[in-house]
Amino acid sequence: MITTFIFRGKFLILVKEKLIFAGLSRREAEIYETLLKKRQATANEVAKASSIERTVAYNTLNKLIEKGFVSYINKEKKRYYFTTSAENLLVGWREKQSIIEALVKDIKTMVPGSEIKPMIQIYEGKEGLKVLYEIALQYKNATFYSMGVTGKSLDILGLSFRNIAARAGKNKVKLKIIANPEARGHRFTKEKIVETRYAQRKYKSAVTTSIFGEYVVLNLTEKPVMVLIHSKEMATAYRNYFSVLWDYATKK
Repeated sequence: MITTFIFRGKFLILVKEKLIFAGLSRREAEIYETLLKKRQATANEVAKASSIERTVAYNTLNKLIEKGFVSYINKEKKRYYFTTSAENLLVGWREKQSIIEALVKDIKTMVPGSEIKPMIQIYEGKEGLKVLYEIALQYKNATFYSMGVTGKSLDILGLSFRNIAARAGKNKVKLKIIANPEARGHRFTKEKIVETRYAQRKYKSAVTTSIFGEYVVLNLTEKPVMVLIHSKEMATAYRNYFSVLWDYATKK
């Protein structure tokens, strides 16, 4: 029984974080989570269970109703709220996807000829990381190489990391990583598609360098700030450099 309680507690924490990732506010996610636990509840019960004021709970419930995520029934002169079909959480995402796909087509028709591919591009922050992974995931049945890896960029990605790892596995991508010593035990080292070795402490780097296809990425992970270089020659040179360091890196 204790194990079941702990499991459910952990599960619901994950659900709340995923709801926030899906676009709900933290308050909306907390109340949605409360309704999942209680199945049905009055606004007063939701407020007490969520430790928030009744007025705030009522206003948040109305917002969730407007979004189609929550509904209610009246019984015994009281209003009881409950979550609607979980499929409704996808409605907004599908609508946005449709609009963005149409926008991409419109933009491409506005640019005559092939798209410009500059040799060097700079990206910043979490969204920049996502864009770079989208570029990398265009490659299938390929091996990616990274050195100076700390795991900090993956921590910044949060829940997005699981989606990226799953897609990489589906694309049959393999990763060979030379990690800094402090990255031992990080979750990326447990991924099936990752082969990890560790640099000696005196050779650890503050910059993560990744190579895939015809690209090289230099990532200052503390920011993060990423420099994307599109050059077949540089990619080849960095792969050769990686091979030398790989032979000197240790598995433990």
